[in-house]
Amino acid sequence: MEPWKIAVIAALGFGIIGFGKVVNTPPGPVDPISNTAVNPVGVQPTPGPPANFAKYMGATLPAWPTVTQWANTPGPVNLGSLKGKMVLLEVFRIECSHCQEAAPFLVKLHARYAPRGVDFVGIQSPGAITDPANPEINWATVQKWIKTQGYTWPVGFDANSAWFQGKFGKNVSYPSLFLFDKSGKIVFIQSGHNTDKAMDLIAELEHIAPGQGDVKAQATDLSRFLSPALGIRNDAKSQQSLTDDFVARLNAIH
Repeated sequence: MEPWKIAVIAALGFGIIGFGKVVNTPPGPVDPISNTAVNPVGVQPTPGPPANFAKYMGATLPAWPTVTQWANTPGPVNLGSLKGKMVLLEVFRIECSHCQEAAPFLVKLHARYAPRGVDFVGIQSPGAITDPANPEINWATVQKWIKTQGYTWPVGFDANSAWFQGKFGKNVSYPSLFLFDKSGKIVFIQSGHNTDKAMDLIAELEHIAPGQGDVKAQATDLSRFLSPALGIRNDAKSQQSLTDDFVARLNAIH
């Protein structure tokens, strides 16, 4: 197993970011010493979005008129105000362990892609909770969580999940992410998370808001960017393996 993959497993065990995944070794000849594919030919494509989300691929999301409470913005955010922008929308719950683990990763993505013109928007959508002591329906507690996590982008409160579960059904996973292009159409949907999905997400962001250079240059830059977050060893073989993985993902999008 490649050293960087071992490091990812270790990172998962210690709960560094919670995106638990072991990248599939690309098919092809394998170096018996390093267990690294000699001529990697790419990773398997990940499944598409869940059925309750799939109809929105290439389309627009339903409006959220019931989301009226917002943090980090002087007024409500609506879909109309987002048109003409690239947007990553996250729907989450503050008590969801996966959302808590994903938060630091999203903060890193925001620091990288906001300067490239990608707006981030969040919606806290707790479901129909009746217990008044539950922190997920306490807007003051939600705002404190947002601040603690380092979310500096607009976040709305979907009381009783009237928008999210009301439109998509109760069989939804958190966090759920929707990537919009400038026309307001959805170009990528992700439900739930693991490291594979985290890498798919960043590859999609790199595609819609690319850095400098060709695919190989972008993949190399992504490898350097993600290594600290994933606890990947900074050695040539580990970095090359991760770079090859990103090349395959970016080429699959192109």
